[in-house]
Amino acid sequence: MLSAYFFAMYIDDIVKIVQRSKIGCCIGTLFVNIFLYADDIVLLAPSTDALQNLLTLCEKHLAYLDMALNAKKSTCIRFGRHFKDECRPIITASGDSLCWVSSCRYLGVTLIAAKYFKISVSGNKKSFYKSFNSIYGKIGRRASEDVVIKLVVSKCIPVFTYGLDACPLLKSDLRSMDFVFVRSLMRVFNTNSIDIINHCLSSFHLSKPSAIVSNLKLRFLQRYIISDNLFCLFFAHTARCQLISHKIDNS
Repeated sequence: MLSAYFFAMYIDDIVKIVQRSKIGCCIGTLFVNIFLYADDIVLLAPSTDALQNLLTLCEKHLAYLDMALNAKKSTCIRFGRHFKDECRPIITASGDSLCWVSSCRYLGVTLIAAKYFKISVSGNKKSFYKSFNSIYGKIGRRASEDVVIKLVVSKCIPVFTYGLDACPLLKSDLRSMDFVFVRSLMRVFNTNSIDIINHCLSSFHLSKPSAIVSNLKLRFLQRYIISDNLFCLFFAHTARCQLISHKIDNS
C-alpha cells in the first residue's frame, strides 16, 4: 500500500531539479515546466530548444535513479498559433527521436494539437461503447431494463465522463456524448422514438452526459478554489469566475 508513496519520494527530486533549471514556461509570475503523476511526466517548454534541454536534464537524473525514458511511449505535441508548423525532432540520450503528434493520451485524456488547449472526447465515447456492449451483449436480452440501466450508470458512465470535469469542452462535444448515450438507451428500450427515451430518462431518474459533466465540473471548481496547491492558488480567481459563470448558465 505504501509503494505509491515511496515511488513519489524516490523521483521527487526530478521535479525540483527541472524547476531549478528555470527552463520552461512562465504564466504570469508563476514558473511552470513539469507535471508529474507517478511515472507519467509532462514537460512544458516555449520552444523546441527549451524542450530538448529539459528532456536532457530529466534523462540525466533518471539515469542517476537507474531509470530510463521509454521513447516508444513518449511523444511531443504543440499548442499555440504555430501548432501546424513542422518542428525539429527531439532526441533522447539513447539517440531515439520523439515523434511530434497531432494527438496523444495523458492519464486517460486525449489531447489535441490546436491553437488553444483542446481535448477530444472520442476516447471517452469508445470506452463507453466498449463497456456498454460488454454488459448488453451478456445480459441485455435476459435481464430487465432496470438492471441494465443500473449497470450502465455504475459501470459505463464513470468511464464516459472520466477526466472531463477538469477539461474544456465544446458544446458539440457534449451533444455528441448525449447522442451516444441516447442511441444506447434506444437499444435497451428497443425504440427509435426520442419521446419515449425522454420519458424513460424521467422515469429512471437518468441524466444525460452533458448534465452529468456539468455537475462534475461544478464540484471540481468548488474543490479547486479551496486547494492550497500553489498552482491552483495562482488560478483561483479564474476558477471562481468560471464557477460563477457555470452557476449562471445552469440557473
